[in-house]
Amino acid sequence: MTPAKTGVFVTVRGEIDTATATATATATATDLRTALLYDGPGADVSLDLSQVSFCDSTGLNTLLRARLHALDEQQTSASWTPAPP
Repeated sequence: MTPAKTGVFVTVRGEIDTATATATATATATDLRTALLYDGPGADVSLDLSQVSFCDSTGLNTLLRARLHALDEQQTSASWTPAPP
């Protein structure tokens, strides 16, 4: 997680699957709370997924839950950078 000009920029690395989903969700929730501390409601949260080597359906659900959590916290401008093909 890197504080950005507005909000935070989070780089996710490695695999997001059944084995790592809990750790990914915990780290993402921490980063969302950090964004709120930096900029308050409406803070931008950017997830860079370009270094993710594998993401299964559990990983996708983890990312979707993070997005819903961001919306619940009034962080409406979360963005996602996909991994290259």
